[in-house]
Amino acid sequence: MAGILSQEEIDALMSAVSTGDLEASPGDPGMPAQNVTGYDFRRPYRLTKEEIRTLTGIHESFARLLANSLSAYLRCVVEVSLVSVSGVTYAEYQQALPNPTGLIVLSAPPFEGGFILELNQSLLLAMIDRLFGGPGLLGSEGKHLTTLEETVIQKIVRRVLPDLTEAWKPVVGLQPEVDVFETNPQFVSTASPGDMVLFVSFEIQLPKASGFASLCFQHRDVEVPLSRAGAAGASGQRQRRPTPIPGELWREGIAPTTLPVTGVLGHARIRVGELLDLRVGDVIRLDSTPAGSLPLLVAGQPKGAVRLGRVGRHRALELTSLET
Repeated sequence: MAGILSQEEIDALMSAVSTGDLEASPGDPGMPAQNVTGYDFRRPYRLTKEEIRTLTGIHESFARLLANSLSAYLRCVVEVSLVSVSGVTYAEYQQALPNPTGLIVLSAPPFEGGFILELNQSLLLAMIDRLFGGPGLLGSEGKHLTTLEETVIQKIVRRVLPDLTEAWKPVVGLQPEVDVFETNPQFVSTASPGDMVLFVSFEIQLPKASGFASLCFQHRDVEVPLSRAGAAGASGQRQRRPTPIPGELWREGIAPTTLPVTGVLGHARIRVGELLDLRVGDVIRLDSTPAGSLPLLVAGQPKGAVRLGRVGRHRALELTSLET
């Protein structure tokens, strides 16, 4: 074939270059210069400072939105904080996960590969306990999840997926959907063991429980969006579009909640013997006066002062002061 050198011709050229009879061409001067960067085959990708800043801003926003959504859904104060953003191999990510844990594989066009949302199983059980009317205590490690619990977990995840979409909006328009739920990290393979992934970890605190969550993105999916966004562009866009918290989100979630409101008419101290001798018609003297101010309790906590009165045929309390 034309244009292909034989082995003898290649040997002759190499010999001529080594003896100085033929000079090596410096290349086509018309070709544009290209930047050459180092490549480590054992760890082929490391996050740059600009990418770390961009990812940190994205997931700090996601942490705030997630805290608001979980607070409204669980009817309690939930705090979410970003712990770390790092680049690791998929094998290292799998080794860092507890077993069992809650692994939700998500598809999110335009990302080609799926990514993972992981929630510690004990934390998930605390959320389920809270939703079912319990105090929200941490669940026991290693407990096998029932079909009902898995359904509730997927419902919780679908509730917070719009927050992920909103957080990533300055960089790329994600449309995440739940694909698979699994509890064993070894059964989930969204990437090869040596592929680089982005590992983002969070700490989630409920009133009586706390645990960790994480996100795992394939590097090949986020590389182009991150390079397009750039550190300055993503930072400026986040400053121009602050995250809408907590006003409307809090009101929307908390408005249907009912709380007991109590006006304390007074207190009295009597002996146990007097308590046992009480009869219908006996009078117990309180430490308050009819015209005095009475404490107002909301869900058992003091929130202000009231005055006893009447509206039509009903007794009523007039608010005289309110604690903020």
